[in-house]
Amino acid sequence: MQPVVTALDSAAVIELDGTWDEYFSRRTAKWRNNYRRWSRRIDELGKVTHVRHRPTGGTDGDPRWDLYDQCREIAKASWQGSSKTGTTLTHSSVADFLRDVHEAAAHCGGLDLNLLYLDERPIAFAYNYHFRGQVFGLRVGYDPELKNIGAGNLLYARVIEDSFRRGDWRYDIGPGTLDAKRQLWTDVLPIYRLSCFRSYSLRHQLLRLKRRRDARKQAAAVGKTPAWQAVSS
Repeated sequence: MQPVVTALDSAAVIELDGTWDEYFSRRTAKWRNNYRRWSRRIDELGKVTHVRHRPTGGTDGDPRWDLYDQCREIAKASWQGSSKTGTTLTHSSVADFLRDVHEAAAHCGGLDLNLLYLDERPIAFAYNYHFRGQVFGLRVGYDPELKNIGAGNLLYARVIEDSFRRGDWRYDIGPGTLDAKRQLWTDVLPIYRLSCFRSYSLRHQLLRLKRRRDARKQAAAVGKTPAWQAVSS
């Protein structure tokens, strides 16, 4: 059962050390100016409210299906609604599973659901899980009609600011589209795949050798010991 470890992807993370003001001051001047402009423009349209539902679990494990369904409606209306790769809460291949996990996460105190409202209209969501101060971003979306005023970025900022207040220590905003997240993340961390193979299967052993070869190539590219050798030592 000794795994072969290969690099799979990279995840953008926000290390929540210090304060929100310190974090904000380290963003680029362009992003800070954009943030102020987005805030001013959306305030001109109505009252803006950030709702964060983070039940503690047990008897306080209300899944708030009304909020979850609002996230789904935003996802359906956004560019994600036409996705065929399971990137949205409403995609047929993952919708039932994510709904079941939503209920379980609320029950055990691992849910972190965020919605941004303009007056009483939900306009953006950030659907996360959390555990012991670490927040994992699963899905985000925003009303396409408000794309030009940065509704999605505004919600990200509200969530990050609130996480500082709550004492969270890391916000993992996930793999992929790193350029789009560049203004927010403070670090990029590797994601590894650990693979185990049946010793009596020729096909699995050939795949194991291929994965080891991939690990050696990855390690040689950065001048390190292959991860599977580091694990065995």
